[in-house]
Amino acid sequence: MRLLPFLLGAALALSPLNELNAQKHNCRIQGHVVDDDGEPLFGANVLIKELRIGATTNIEGFFVINNLRPGTYTLEISYVGYEKVIDTVAVGPQKMTGEARVCCKRQTFNIGGIEVTAERDLMPDDVETKTTITADEIEHYQ
Repeated sequence: MRLLPFLLGAALALSPLNELNAQKHNCRIQGHVVDDDGEPLFGANVLIKELRIGATTNIEGFFVINNLRPGTYTLEISYVGYEKVIDTVAVGPQKMTGEARVCCKRQTFNIGGIEVTAERDLMPDDVETKTTITADEIEHYQ
């Protein structure tokens, strides 16, 4: 029975610490990812390298990563067919929301030559058309 008041007292004493800890994790980073023409990139990956967490952009190219501590973070933005972009965003007590607008450039790949080979087994070399018409069919068309 003596344990209950102790646990209740400990919980009340630690609750301000939990509130302070929760306040430390209320920063966020949000932004847009677009291509060279300003069109949004749907499904682009946005990764915070230090934390190894991230988000994917929606159909409008928008992303948000919540519950961050104040600090400076390195964002790595990648999208298939586009160059990877590295950006730095800072969030803190004075700036709870970090903003990032990222423009990804198209990436081209130079590959070696391509050799195409085929065989001609699908079509016969001798094409023949044969139609048989009976006398009744000829009379029917006249």
